[in-house]
Amino acid sequence: MLQIGELCRVLDLFDQAYRDRIAVVEKWKAALSELSPFDLLIYASLYAFEHLVPRRFDMPTMAEGADTWMDEAWDAINDLLIWKLKTSGASVNLKEADIGPSLAQHLSPFLFPSPSGHVPRNDLLTAFGALVDAQVELNSFISQSADAFSYDDGIQFIRREERLEIEEVDPTALAAWRRNGRKLARLHGYWFYRALDEFVSSDMATQLIGRPENHEANRLAYISAMRTQLRLTEVYGVDETVITDTGARVNLFQALLSLELMSAFFQRDFLERFVQRLKSSGHSVVALGRLAWDGLVDGNQNRFPLTWSGRTAKISNIVGWTVNADSPQGSPLVAAAILDFWTSD
Repeated sequence: MLQIGELCRVLDLFDQAYRDRIAVVEKWKAALSELSPFDLLIYASLYAFEHLVPRRFDMPTMAEGADTWMDEAWDAINDLLIWKLKTSGASVNLKEADIGPSLAQHLSPFLFPSPSGHVPRNDLLTAFGALVDAQVELNSFISQSADAFSYDDGIQFIRREERLEIEEVDPTALAAWRRNGRKLARLHGYWFYRALDEFVSSDMATQLIGRPENHEANRLAYISAMRTQLRLTEVYGVDETVITDTGARVNLFQALLSLELMSAFFQRDFLERFVQRLKSSGHSVVALGRLAWDGLVDGNQNRFPLTWSGRTAKISNIVGWTVNADSPQGSPLVAAAILDFWTSD
């Protein structure tokens, strides 16, 4: 009976800790209740370019494990977007008429401040950052404390009055728990090296992929697409051809390659340019303003921290990434099918 009573007191402390964290999350959610899903995306993009993108480019000089917080932050942002979509009741089928007023109120005041325009909502940006921190703390509590209590046989939680401490009870079990976590983290690298081996032994290893200045980035995109295809086909049994909701057939590798090439383009023409402007200005918002202005001057390109375009423009942008021996100029039909595939519900 004493053991059961002690277990109940431990569980009460877990429950209170969980409720405390939920309360903080709900407090900051209430501060952002006025925002639509698109508004929330704006503040998420501003937050990402202030806190996440610069860290991503500093990773080679950061300590081992420094990327853990970044992963947790991205997971938290994803949780918050899901929350807003579930609770707002607003349509996500946006048109320019919906996007314009939102940008004018929530984004333009940061990038293009004007005495006659809206005042930047720094209060909402601060609240979003606090909400991300609170969501990260809640998620970490669940994964590192609650889940460990439930599944990690190498430790036990001991109550010291009104707080809990972790004690190691089985070094072998604890080592197995940590080893399994490292295995999961290294799976991504395993599939990449599998793809690298296949690429080196293929004819593509000696071919120029795209323009010479883009060859290295395109080659990495090609290997990354091979990595994902290997994983999808060998682990999940995905066919080499997939069918969209419209009935169009899409070659799996070509769809994966198009996405990787889009990412390579975004990295080179957007993220790297932002980082260059950040180094010269020292401030993320100033760097974003310059990047957006440069895009407007350079053919009216969308270089805002949150990008969008219509279906026709998306297809036109994807065509260049569908070039192959059968379609040396690319195929709008294939591009449309790939777009349908990636936007399938």
